[in-house]
Amino acid sequence: MRILHVINSLEMGGAEKLVLHSVPRYNAAGISAEVLLLKRTNSTLYTALKESGCRIFDLGTSSVYNPMHIFRLKKFLKQYDLVHVHLFPGLYWAAMAKYLVSGSPGLIYTEHNTTNRRRDHFLLKRLDRWVYKRFDKLVTISDDVDRQLKAHLKGRSDSDFIRIPNGIDLNEIDKATPYDRNEFSKDVTERLLLQVASFTEQKDQETLI
Repeated sequence: MRILHVINSLEMGGAEKLVLHSVPRYNAAGISAEVLLLKRTNSTLYTALKESGCRIFDLGTSSVYNPMHIFRLKKFLKQYDLVHVHLFPGLYWAAMAKYLVSGSPGLIYTEHNTTNRRRDHFLLKRLDRWVYKRFDKLVTISDDVDRQLKAHLKGRSDSDFIRIPNGIDLNEIDKATPYDRNEFSKDVTERLLLQVASFTEQKDQETLI
């Protein structure tokens, strides 16, 4: 079986880390898995995945929002048994490219977020539901993501959803070298806060603080 993972880039992020950690494991298990980036990237995640021996393709340096990616994806869809898409707008481009390919492969989408602005917009909400219908299976990474997506996609059968909690590479954690506290503050009475997440709106740091 040949699997293609489609993602915006390999800049730092939760979905990108998931691809980095999972794709080499597919290949080690004898399942051919490759990665397609909507935008060429030069990052530590890209380097690490490349060094693992994974084949990585890219669609150039233009914006990930360029609708021409629909046609660029077309030639890739023909070559794989299964295409696994992560994040918007790859979600839209892959769904639309499927219409251009006869005998298109199975399509899977992993939902990484609890919500997005499209769900609050009258027209975009309906377009969103149409796009999600093009996917054979929808993977959700947590209970809340699963619940919110099912509420958004009213009418979809529960059998269309698979909840797979995000995993982490325990070996990477075990081998990590801790920082010296003095690198952050010389004052031992000062409280330090660590966030293992991106500083984005949905992480809601305001409530935490």
